[in-house]
Amino acid sequence: MTTKQKCEAFATQHNLSLEVSRGREWGELWATYSIDLPDDQITESGMRGRAGDLDDGSVETMAEVWQCIWEDMQSLVAERWVNIADADKFGISN
Repeated sequence: MTTKQKCEAFATQHNLSLEVSRGREWGELWATYSIDLPDDQITESGMRGRAGDLDDGSVETMAEVWQCIWEDMQSLVAERWVNIADADKFGISN
């Protein structure tokens, strides 16, 4: 299973929304991605998702992009999620 397939399966399993865009400009790879929690959820640290904008030459292959996505998804799922309506009870500002 590729990292892309692992990411897509993990996103589905954890009810995460995942969007990825990519292209090449002047021969260099650029990619942007967003990983979003379900609409009614927020993490204890106040995050509703994670995003990456990889257009600075920091990645050369899509495999590297998918590794960044994998790491961000892992950290999102590692945090406790709470319902946004209950965020104030946990001292979370949204």
